[in-house]
Amino acid sequence: MDALVAWLGARHGEHLLPDLAPLLGLERGRAAAEPQPKPGRLSQTASPKLRDALALMEANLGEPLPTEDVARLCGVSRRQLERLFKRHLDTLPSRHYLELRLQRARRLLLQSGQSILQVGLSCGFSSGPHFSNAYKARFGRTPRDERAPGATLAIAPAAPTALAALAALAAAIAPAAATAVTAATAPPAVDDPLPTASVSSPGENPSCPHDRGEGA
Repeated sequence: MDALVAWLGARHGEHLLPDLAPLLGLERGRAAAEPQPKPGRLSQTASPKLRDALALMEANLGEPLPTEDVARLCGVSRRQLERLFKRHLDTLPSRHYLELRLQRARRLLLQSGQSILQVGLSCGFSSGPHFSNAYKARFGRTPRDERAPGATLAIAPAAPTALAALAALAAAIAPAAATAVTAATAPPAVDDPLPTASVSSPGENPSCPHDRGEGA
């Protein structure tokens, strides 16, 4: 589904992602450059302790837990937790945690009306400079640059355009589906006016031959 949304964004503009996601039953639209959530890359044999640690991190992005607390709550030592992250995700727990917070901050910057400071605080950064420095180190631009004209995703409603994008998708899959989508979004047709009946002059009986000028 993410690949489908990314295709529509690339074809019709990523500014449609916030509108397309609800139409497709998704919580939000993920930009093409945004990676898939890393927990989805885990193998079926990944340690349940690692999954528990990832769930704890996801649930505590606003108030990050120290690595020692994550390990303790998962029932392992810090060293064991670091080995699990290195083996399955090729990173350290602290770096993965920071990546989750920065990715959330980027989504909020692009898709919400919160101030930059509010975004930073809600993602666990203690101050504006702390947030700005960490963001620039990861994405190569500051949060303010991220919101510069041309970089911000449109937030204003654009449902008709989003529906047009879905119609184009339907056309690529099945012409019949495209026709159904187009019909659903088109204004109702106006019925043709009824034909006007001829009006006879007073005293004239069309069924009478005398009134029609016919002889006896």
